[in-house]
Amino acid sequence: MRRTRRPVRTPAFAAAVLVVATACATAAATSSRPSPVDTGRRALVYGHIDAPKRVQTVELAKVGSPRRPRGRVFDNGDFVFDDLAPGNYLVLRFLAGGEWYDLRSSSKESNLRFLVQTAPGGMHYAGSWRVTGEERHAFTPGHFSIERTDVPSRQSLLQRLRPALEGSGWERKAGGASGASNDEADAVSKAKNGG
Repeated sequence: MRRTRRPVRTPAFAAAVLVVATACATAAATSSRPSPVDTGRRALVYGHIDAPKRVQTVELAKVGSPRRPRGRVFDNGDFVFDDLAPGNYLVLRFLAGGEWYDLRSSSKESNLRFLVQTAPGGMHYAGSWRVTGEERHAFTPGHFSIERTDVPSRQSLLQRLRPALEGSGWERKAGGASGASNDEADAVSKAKNGG
């Protein structure tokens, strides 16, 4: 007859499980903090989306790449991608209230509104946007409207994001709220976005 072993349940085993669980919880809690970034070679994109429901995710894509960089979205609709390879990016869509709002359309001109051109070491403003209308809860370009707004401004948004950038290296470039760290490529992007 074969005997089965009973699991070992000692105070030492319980303590080890507790230590591992605490370490995992701590790692999860600090994962929202940015890692140090080579701010001379990488780029940052930031913006704001005001939607009828809380914005949970913003999807950004480098033109010509299937990869989607990881960014952070805050409860007020502010978003930041703080470790990007330089290049051209499109804000593709965002998730709000469990529904995806797709910003892409068949119109190249309309899609250019969401283009952000980045350069090494630059902090680039993707714009402040407001969802102005929805129809039948169908979240496609034909069933909701989005417009560029002046609120929050580039400067106030950068100032609000500065504490969230602590530890990345970008907080030094963000300085006050002057927005002076935005380079010439950002000005081109702003002109294309009509802002």
